[in-house]
Amino acid sequence: ENFNTYSKKFYELALSQLLDKRVGKEHKNAWFDFLACVSPYSKDAKILKDILLGKKKLSNFELDQDKRWEILISLAIQNDKDLPTLLKKEIKKDKSDLGKKSAAKVNASMSANKEKFWILFTEKNNFSLDYLRESMSVFQNRHQKIALEIYTNKFFSVIERLSNKKDIRYMEIFAKLLFPAIQVNEETIKKTQEFLNSKPKLPKNIHRDIVENLDNLI
Repeated sequence: ENFNTYSKKFYELALSQLLDKRVGKEHKNAWFDFLACVSPYSKDAKILKDILLGKKKLSNFELDQDKRWEILISLAIQNDKDLPTLLKKEIKKDKSDLGKKSAAKVNASMSANKEKFWILFTEKNNFSLDYLRESMSVFQNRHQKIALEIYTNKFFSVIERLSNKKDIRYMEIFAKLLFPAIQVNEETIKKTQEFLNSKPKLPKNIHRDIVENLDNLI
């Protein structure tokens, strides 16, 4: 509750700085990143959509391609009804390799797509490590905490099997990005401790990464 309350306050602060004509471009870029990050907690996507569609003009601010993708990711987290149309238009506009990875991040940010991407992360596929890493980076989101609770058990049930099939680099990324770090509670701590105690043959680097994640929970 405190997190949500403070996020809403930070959203209001970031928005006020973006709208302030006295604030310089460099500072506005930073405030925009912050706004896109906490926007889901405001439950108000209109300002971001208006910026994306050019309906809202900001002084000392340039809406580049990276920022456009940031907005779409924020809208995806909020399950915004206009997202499918907006995403389709953006994919046509940005056909670069980075654009494809960014589109994957948007899709992976949607609650409805979590299981689809979990299967992608845990089964054989033909996607590059960069593509998968970008998608993993947005999978765990505090705004979707309740919907993602089921992936705590899934994480611990699959990581040992994966460590016997995937290379070290992939598993390091998997352990760091898909560990249920947003589930900050006694149950997650207990499950993590029990898992570590029951898996003495777990690869050292994976054991280390999970221990570090556990330390952040305690």
